[in-house]
Amino acid sequence: MSTPTPVSPPPGWYADPAGSGRHRWWDGRGWTDYFTDEWWRGAIVQPPLPAGARVDTLWIWLLVAAPLLTLMHLGGVLGLLPYALSVLLAALDRRALGRLGVVRPFHWAYAFIPAPVYLIGRTVVLRRRVGRGLAPLLTWLAMIAAVIVLGGLAAVVIAVTHAHPALPRMSS
Repeated sequence: MSTPTPVSPPPGWYADPAGSGRHRWWDGRGWTDYFTDEWWRGAIVQPPLPAGARVDTLWIWLLVAAPLLTLMHLGGVLGLLPYALSVLLAALDRRALGRLGVVRPFHWAYAFIPAPVYLIGRTVVLRRRVGRGLAPLLTWLAMIAAVIVLGGLAAVVIAVTHAHPALPRMSS
C-alpha cells in the first residue's frame, strides 16, 4: 500500500511559520522572502511572479474567441453554448492565474454577466497587480470591431442589391 502524497496549500499569504507575527508569501512550493504587515487592513500585496510567467493563459485566449461561435447561429439550447463555454473558460483561467501566483485574481463568476465583464475585470486586476494582461482585451475589442464593420458592410451590400434590381437587357 502506498502512502498518499501530501497536498500543498495553494499560493497565498499565510502566517509566518517562523513566528514573526507577519504574513509570508507561500508560492505553492515553499516559503518566499516576501512579507507583509498590510494583511490585517485587507491590502493586496502581489509578490513578483516567477520569471517568464505568462498571465495570458490558453483559457483566456479561448474565451476571447468564444464569441465567434455566435456566428454559427446555433439555435435552441445550443445557442447557450458560447455563454456556458465563456463561464467555464473564465473559471479555468482564474484557477490558472491562482496557480501561477496571482493574488486574488478577478472572480470567474462575473462571466455570468453578459458581455465581457470578466475580461475587463481580469485586465484591470492584472494590470494593477503585475503590470501585464492587456492583450486579450485589445484582441477581443479588435475582433468585435471587425465583426461590426463587416456586418455593416454586408448589410449595405444586401440593401443596395435589393433596392436596385438589375436593369432589363436591351434587345438588339
